[in-house]
This record gives sequence, structure tokens and C-alpha cells, in this order.
Amino acid sequence: MTLSRPCRPDMSIRKTLATTTQTKAMPAWRSAGASRQKPMASSATPKSNQAQILELIVELQREFGAAVILITHDLGVVAETARRVIVMYAGRKVEEAEVGELFARPLHPYTRGLMASIPRLDLLRGENRNTTERLQEIPGIVPPLFALPEGCAFAPRCPRAMERCRQELPELKELRPGRWAACFAAEQAVR
Repeated sequence: MTLSRPCRPDMSIRKTLATTTQTKAMPAWRSAGASRQKPMASSATPKSNQAQILELIVELQREFGAAVILITHDLGVVAETARRVIVMYAGRKVEEAEVGELFARPLHPYTRGLMASIPRLDLLRGENRNTTERLQEIPGIVPPLFALPEGCAFAPRCPRAMERCRQELPELKELRPGRWAACFAAEQAVR
């Protein structure tokens, strides 16, 4: 396949991409003659760099009419950049939908748990003092992929799990137009 123009981001973005992925300082233990510089903490990409990188991805997507697959745990990035979302749990698709629909009405209990674990600004600021809502967590741990339980892998952590969930693996099914979920409880709720 040939493109009409080469894919060449401007130099400022290239520089940002290059410096984002480089180590900033050499740790003192690497060389006996190294200066006494303190190593910089290695952490996630700073938000300003992340925004520039995402902006570049979206710009290139528009320019070339390309599809982009982003793999992330950052639901803010998903909300701002994606049109469709696939939620995965233990290596399997458990839900797929348009972004707005998924955030407004999640069908799978794992997706619901993810949405309930997003910090809300009104609660963080203490503005909504009349609520008893707290940041929720999904109890339990993700099973190792080499030792998945029989049935649905989310069943041991799921508040809506039924006996069927522990025995059978639910298929990914279109429960509404454009809405897919692999969940027996979601199937019952949609009917």
C-alpha cells in the first residue's frame, strides 16, 4: 500500500515523542565515573505529553483515514478519543459498544465496576456532602490466565453471578443494536 504523502509529524511532536521515551539521567551505579546526579523517577507519560501524543494520533487518523486501536486502562483517554470501546477481562471481550452508550449504560458487571471506580470531581472536592457514595473497588483479584475458573472468569468477583455463570462460559452476543456483552445477567436484564 502506498500513501500519497509520507507520515511525518512535525519536529516539535517528534522531539516530544523522543524525549518522552528516553531516560533522563543515568543512575550513579551504572558507571564508577558517573557524576553524582540523582536518577529521575520513572513514571507514566506526563499528561501534557500524553495529550500531545493523542492529538497527533487523532490528527494522523483523520489525515490518512486510518483506524486506530488504543489499548489503555485510562477511561478518560477512552472517553476523549475513541468512538467504540471493547472492554476485556482475563483476556476475553466482555463488552463492546459506542463510547457514549457504554459510559451511560454499561451492561457487563465488570464494566459497571470500572465505571463505579472512576473518581468523581464533586465528591473529591467535597461539594456533594449529602451523598453516601464512595469510590468503589471491584473486590477480589483477576485470576491468572493459566488458571481461569470454569465458566465466566469474572464470576468469583461478580455481584450478579448466578450458578450458571460458574459453570458455563457466556458467549459474546449482540444484546441491543451495536451493543455486545458476554454475560448471562446482562442478557436477562435486556429482555
